[in-house]
Amino acid sequence: MIPGVPLPEELYRLDTSRVIGLTIDPDRLMMIRRQRMGRIGVSERTDYTDPSRLDEEMLAARKVFRSGGFSVINMTDRTIESGADEIIKRVGRISE
Repeated sequence: MIPGVPLPEELYRLDTSRVIGLTIDPDRLMMIRRQRMGRIGVSERTDYTDPSRLDEEMLAARKVFRSGGFSVINMTDRTIESGADEIIKRVGRISE
């Protein structure tokens, strides 16, 4: 999801059991974003690291997940592999 860019309508025509939203704790996401900006040498505050903007993004994502009827996985304390395993389990249960 990109702020200000509408999601494709096709998203809402998909089998909702195969669409999974990923979330993360806002504080953890902010830390990741600040580290990322530091690695590329950007030290000034941008929309990308603005806490109020982050809150808006998180709210928008929750609205999309809710309105689409999509299940959600919180990735805050998960590795990518753990998240992928959870997705495979959820989608696999539906396919069986």
